[in-house]
Amino acid sequence: MKASYDPLSLDDHADAERLLASVRKEAPVSCPHPGVNVVATDGLARAVLQDPQTYSSLFNFTLEPGPAPEDTTGAKSVITQTDPPDHAVLRGFLRRWFAPAALRKLEPTVREIVEEVVDALPRTGTVDLVGDLARVIPTRVVYSLIGVPRADWNRVQAWADAANATLPRQNVAVIGELIAYLAGLLQERSASGFRADDIIDGFVQPRPGDPVFDQTEAPLHPLQLILAGTDTTSGLIANVFYRMLEVRTNWMRLLERPELVGQAVEESLRCDSPIQYVLRTVTEPSAIEGCPMSPRDRVVVSLQSANWDEAAWGETASSYDLDRRDSAAHIAFGSGIHACLGAPLARIEARVTLETMLRVHPGLSPAEGFEWKLVPALQMRRPRSLAVNLSPSRGCHHRAYTSETTS
Repeated sequence: MKASYDPLSLDDHADAERLLASVRKEAPVSCPHPGVNVVATDGLARAVLQDPQTYSSLFNFTLEPGPAPEDTTGAKSVITQTDPPDHAVLRGFLRRWFAPAALRKLEPTVREIVEEVVDALPRTGTVDLVGDLARVIPTRVVYSLIGVPRADWNRVQAWADAANATLPRQNVAVIGELIAYLAGLLQERSASGFRADDIIDGFVQPRPGDPVFDQTEAPLHPLQLILAGTDTTSGLIANVFYRMLEVRTNWMRLLERPELVGQAVEESLRCDSPIQYVLRTVTEPSAIEGCPMSPRDRVVVSLQSANWDEAAWGETASSYDLDRRDSAAHIAFGSGIHACLGAPLARIEARVTLETMLRVHPGLSPAEGFEWKLVPALQMRRPRSLAVNLSPSRGCHHRAYTSETTS
């Protein structure tokens, strides 16, 4: 029997490194369920992601055993689930806030948020880097960018956590509550006439030439940004801290060589991809690596397996290596027209958080309970918690961490 990896199995997810290594070697395209195909190598993953005509994103982030539904009327028209030509219209609209140059201008705001969160930590003692740091910073950054009132951040994030935890199965009730909240927020902003430099303003006060969204469509887009922009960046931040402290010489090297911070983030994205896979739906008869595909068949594109592919990364592909060359060539943020719009912002958040903790708590070390225990979410890769001992910078002499030293 050929090796297979079931993207709907938490047991397989917990044993992904071993199972995906077997799949890449024995069955680069496998079929764990009828109508569901897993693509496991770097080359095949990129080929699928760069062919939106044959492999539609219509049901991305939704998966059940069997082919996709014939009825597409309920499919969401959000950017991660839209095909050309509509995708280009949405992406062009959202690039007003997510163009790389626009996101780079947010770095001072990100630094303020990170400083505030780090300052709120005790000077010494034990904290959970996931709950006290990695889960907090992306929430504040993304919600500020969208325009969610600060008083609602915890409530909105509780909905987002519940929705992301069940992916690729949809938590319909929770998503419905979050959509209702966002619809009310949009209506309230529109009625008030209040103007702000945020994404909500772009939906209620469109510019000439902007796409027009009705009251049903409009809340879906900030919903997608919330779901995509918080948990994935939380995973990135948690994962990179785990790798720095798991082998503490990595942390010590960053103290001595701050120019490696960016490399630490890229290798984390490659080795521990926060989103494990994305989904595509076959639109026409085709074949991948000789395996026939029928219309409505699902294709699970394993970003993580591609980033562990020995053919692309060598025999140590599944290991974290701070000295690995070309780590930034990973596909943790996807590839092709659906490459993640928020990727530059996620990188800024992770880099600034790492820089700040290196400066404020250079003696950071693992505490009792520090372990790699995966959060039980099929599409997510991050530890449930990271117990660490804090140590302040008093008496420590090291280089200052700034955007100039790590650019």
